[in-house]
Amino acid sequence: MTKELDKKLGTIHLQGIGRVPAITAELLKAGDVIVYNYGHTAKVLSTRPVSARYIEAYVESQISTGGSGKVYIVKIKKDRLVAVGRK
Repeated sequence: MTKELDKKLGTIHLQGIGRVPAITAELLKAGDVIVYNYGHTAKVLSTRPVSARYIEAYVESQISTGGSGKVYIVKIKKDRLVAVGRK
């Protein structure tokens, strides 16, 4: 699928999972759960704009999916689709 169709449908394809719901990064808010390839997840603690095109998200890797529970800062382009899961 093309990026335009992905945005229209509000989904993206993740390795090991398949097609999942997605939103643009600028819509992320505290409490959202980001889903990565093979089902790994991270909980969004907070977000902040760093420029006109990028945001910074403070995320905590989820121990239940093999993460460490550490907090990371990720810089994401605002219009990038990000897979979201259950809270």
